[in-house]
Amino acid sequence: MYILLLDETNVESTKINNFFIYGGIFLPLEIVPVLHNKIIEIRKKAGFQPTDFLKFETHSKPPSVISAAFSQAKDELINACIDNKVLFITYIVHHNIAKKHTLEKKIQWASNEIIAQFDLFLQIQHDKGFVIFDSLPFKGSFRYIANLFNVGITTATSNTPHIPINIVSYSMSTTGASHLVSATDIILGAFRYCVNVSEESVQAKKMFPNILKLMYGNVDKEGEKNVIDYGLLIRPHRNVAYQKEYGELVSKLNSFLQK
Repeated sequence: MYILLLDETNVESTKINNFFIYGGIFLPLEIVPVLHNKIIEIRKKAGFQPTDFLKFETHSKPPSVISAAFSQAKDELINACIDNKVLFITYIVHHNIAKKHTLEKKIQWASNEIIAQFDLFLQIQHDKGFVIFDSLPFKGSFRYIANLFNVGITTATSNTPHIPINIVSYSMSTTGASHLVSATDIILGAFRYCVNVSEESVQAKKMFPNILKLMYGNVDKEGEKNVIDYGLLIRPHRNVAYQKEYGELVSKLNSFLQK
């Protein structure tokens, strides 16, 4: 059994936020207590109190935690996820394409694409899974997740609703209700940072190789890992108008892997 946790970031366009990003992590259920206990250990070492949130954004740092310990805690959490073979999946769409649509619609399109990919992964694994959303920021969110289970999803390649048969449950959580939510926020936040900064970012060059290790992908016979259309879902498919922007993004992310 696998668990998938989902969250959104960069919901609005700004001078540096060109892409709406949605994503999450998935992992085998038996790994959950291992990762849970490791994050408790990381939090205690850094000086987090039980009610303190551990998130990616610098402004979320509790006053009692020093900056160096905060940064180290995030690094250690990402490394713990790598060690425990957690997988990262994300969906991105240019804001100029998505801006005509509501946040509700953007999240639904993104989550449908990720859920379809997760269902395919489960099919390959001959396993089942369940999905946990971070609190969905729109009315009717519980009706939406009920419809996922009872009616199904549509995707960029299929307008006919189909029920992901390998997913047995959908639910919602929130910040502070699970240490796995912290892991989702930090990994997605680190990816979002890499998407937005310049090619010269020292921090991105430090972070992105680890994000790539986490990203769900397919390894070919030569040992090369392909993440596009696996863990990196760039949508819509083959959009000619924004081919240049998407190409530049992929090139920038690749530049963070160069030494």
